[in-house]
Amino acid sequence: MPVIFDLKESKSPWAVSVNEVLEADWPEYIESNGVVGSRQWWQSYEAGAIPHKKKSGVVTFVGERIDQFNEQYDAVEIDLGGSLIEYDRCGYWDSEDVAVGTRLVIETFEICVKQKYGPTTFIFERLVETIKT
Repeated sequence: MPVIFDLKESKSPWAVSVNEVLEADWPEYIESNGVVGSRQWWQSYEAGAIPHKKKSGVVTFVGERIDQFNEQYDAVEIDLGGSLIEYDRCGYWDSEDVAVGTRLVIETFEICVKQKYGPTTFIFERLVETIKT
């Protein structure tokens, strides 16, 4: 399956804010899994200690849309077995491999931290791959 995006290979500082929150409010998470994005953390992830989900679907729309404020935006819509999800078409979603009819697998994970005023949930796409049919 051709990979469109792999968070493990990403050079962006994607884990900085989640690590700051974990250090302040849930240091036990870091003690048991390592700092998010570190080699130890990825080992925990791959061993199944960090829950993650895989969903497959078909791209049903790619292009311009108009929002409720009459503003134009570029979108990718994916049908995940009857449930539609939409992404802004930027970054890896702007790949030429993402076209209407393309079958995708999207792997995601969440880290939910209980804080003083309620939970904060960080949601990440870990991996996006096309499925050859």
